[in-house]
Amino acid sequence: MKKSKKLLLLTLAGVLALSGAGCGEKKTTSNSDSITWWVANQAAPIAKSYDEIASIQKLQEKFGVDIEFFHPSTEQETEQFNIMAASGDFKDIVSYNWNGYVGGPVKAANDGAILVLDEYVEKHMPNLTKWMSENEGINYLARGYNGSICVLPTFTDNLITGAVFGPQIRKDWLDKLGLALPETIEDWYNVLTAFKTQDPNGNGEADEIPFAADGLATFMRFSRAFGGVEDDFYISEDGKIEFGFIEPEFKEFLTEMNKWYKEGLIDSEYAAADSSNLDAKMITNIGGAYIGYSGSSMSKYLAAARVENPEYSIAATQWPTHNGGQPYSGYNYQKFPGTAGKGMAIATTNKNVEKSLEIIDYLYGTEGSELLNWGIEGETYTKGENGNVFTDYVMNNPENKSPVEAITAYALTQYPVAMYNSEAFMALNTAFDEQRAAMELWNQANLDRIMPTFTISPEEQSKITKVMDDIYMYRNEWTHKLIMGVEPIDKWDEVAAKIKDMGIDQAISVYQAAYERYLNQ
Repeated sequence: MKKSKKLLLLTLAGVLALSGAGCGEKKTTSNSDSITWWVANQAAPIAKSYDEIASIQKLQEKFGVDIEFFHPSTEQETEQFNIMAASGDFKDIVSYNWNGYVGGPVKAANDGAILVLDEYVEKHMPNLTKWMSENEGINYLARGYNGSICVLPTFTDNLITGAVFGPQIRKDWLDKLGLALPETIEDWYNVLTAFKTQDPNGNGEADEIPFAADGLATFMRFSRAFGGVEDDFYISEDGKIEFGFIEPEFKEFLTEMNKWYKEGLIDSEYAAADSSNLDAKMITNIGGAYIGYSGSSMSKYLAAARVENPEYSIAATQWPTHNGGQPYSGYNYQKFPGTAGKGMAIATTNKNVEKSLEIIDYLYGTEGSELLNWGIEGETYTKGENGNVFTDYVMNNPENKSPVEAITAYALTQYPVAMYNSEAFMALNTAFDEQRAAMELWNQANLDRIMPTFTISPEEQSKITKVMDDIYMYRNEWTHKLIMGVEPIDKWDEVAAKIKDMGIDQAISVYQAAYERYLNQ
């Protein structure tokens, strides 16, 4: 139990902030009635900008401020952040995973890009201060390894919200073919082969895509079946930090995926596919299985597909096992309430720091959290004796929108910029019985192999960045080649050796040292 608590605390550190001595000092002050906010648009395509969302409009009205949102394109968020960082022209508030700043958030503060917020939090953020005072882990890790706060957190108020991502499959297809839900990698191979060869959609054409995917990252999570490894850093069985791609178990996984790809069990277009491609394949009755969210995926497909096909059914499966192993979760957020270094930073050029923090702190409180997560009272939710309830507009939308699609024009329940409200999140993501069953099932998966996101020094971050940028690029290139059969699987040995030559042991040693520091605290 002590170790589990420490793991929980570690991630909250990065979520709440990394900071260093000498963090940036505020350069200018004035009473401005406008604030600029740089943040990825998680409401697209329903809303082109957050200022189109009803709860955001109410927020601006309440504080008498005009918030001008700047949304980087989803595909180029990192590139556009780097351009902004290179120019030094930061918006007043920047929501980002600040580990992407060269040297991390501490370096950003030391460079004078963002503010140290300790005194501001104490004076202007009573809601966040309350969270910190009532939770030693949040308080300790909010202040990072040297006691300063430079990034404000995006986190959940309850870890149950993390059990929302996992494998899902067409249950009506299984029933038609007399098949059970797959549990092992071998089961999955047999089921997907049946989907490929036995015409489960019944149109007389061999057009089924047994396993649909929106990019490499999704089905790569099945690597966890092979001893808990993944293609990145993870905690090995003996409690050490390892880089999964170079472990023998990962070669075994790649060998299996290569077989699936050659036999047409994996979408041949997976490398170029995005979420819209996946949506189309699942809704139009040609996709058989995928890995996705219980909210934005499952509920969307059930709501849309049942208009034309009332028998359409999706069921969650547990994360697969192999050779008698355990079902290891492939979703890191299931273990931690946030991501280290990911949150809201205040630029040193911000002319209205106090107002910015007042707005953000409001979102950490009961009223603000309710606004951003539930939407507009009377329109998207009502208050009752047993708490808030989403209205029929959200849960039984007259235009056949899924609950997630319906609420997004009003609130940011799925992707709030400050704090996830677990009651709203659960209400929204359990509109269908299948969703609740999915969350209960995935919540049983083993989380031991998931590596915490650490608070590390700028020097350590620089070492990681220097080594891993090239390694990740090389790993991704060869993962595609080996799965698609462009190169034979036996080439993996050379690739693994090359990654070692590129300095992976340096990165492992940094993370191992950070992990040991954490365990000893």
